[in-house]
Amino acid sequence: AERGASGGRGRGRGRRRGRRAHRRGCRGGERWRGAADRRDQLIVGQLNVQSLLPKLPDIPADIDERYSFDVFILSETWLKASTPDRLLNISGYKIIHKDRPRGGRLASGHGGVAICVRETFETQLLPTPVTHVPNSNLEMMWTVIRVGKHRRLLVGAAYRVPANTVH
Repeated sequence: AERGASGGRGRGRGRRRGRRAHRRGCRGGERWRGAADRRDQLIVGQLNVQSLLPKLPDIPADIDERYSFDVFILSETWLKASTPDRLLNISGYKIIHKDRPRGGRLASGHGGVAICVRETFETQLLPTPVTHVPNSNLEMMWTVIRVGKHRRLLVGAAYRVPANTVH
């Protein structure tokens, strides 16, 4: 066993730590990536938000200030077509969303998906492919994100209504 600066065993200041040792500012033993470490990295996150509007004031702290996500996927946004886009504002991000259509079999549920992309990236919303499954309960949207001059990333957000499964 290694000895610290005090000469004894334990958690003294001089104790050497292994490569994966947990320390302040770490996640799972690895140092969390700061802005300087991420030149070639894209950080993507996902959250089942279960109603976006009341939680919107708290989301910037999680997606940008705490974890610095470049892309963040939200499911169960519970947004309506009547919700104005001006209410959906996260500083530094574009929010692309697809609300559950009102009317039809799934009208009573909440659903809806969104993709939040850092404003520094170009995005292109793609047409949603048809699933060709009768009575499908899958809500989804796709976007292409230009990550660099020659790189593109296809990102999808999907949500399946749990109570209405296809038989």
